[in-house]
This record gives sequence, C-alpha cells and structure tokens, in this order.
Amino acid sequence: MSKSDGGKGSSPRPFSVSNEEYASRWDAIFAKDSCDHKVWTFHEEKADGKYLYECMKCGKVSETPTN
Repeated sequence: MSKSDGGKGSSPRPFSVSNEEYASRWDAIFAKDSCDHKVWTFHEEKADGKYLYECMKCGKVSETPTN
C-alpha cells in the first residue's frame, strides 16, 4: 500500500482574473474604513438629521469625512 498526497501539489491554482481585478477586489474587501483623500462633498441628509459626505476621488460615503 502506498501513501498518497491526495493529488495536492506545490503549484498554485491558475488565476481566473487579472492581477488588477484581484487587487481591486482585495481592496474592496479588506481596505481600511477611513479615506485618506481630502476632497469631500455633501452627499445627502439622513432621516436622523445627520449628513453623509462622499469622497470625490474614491466615492466612499461617510458621516465623518477625514480631513
């Protein structure tokens, strides 16, 4: 009886997306919550009276824009 590694090898699986798309998806999932850009504009007023602001560079919407 021989031992089997279950068909697992050391080579990685082939990518089905480009490196740019992979990086974009990674950032969308794991990017930090704050935006380092300093170009914010008014987006809308919420029902509770708080305002939402949108970053004009990345499109992130937040109640508290970073300056």
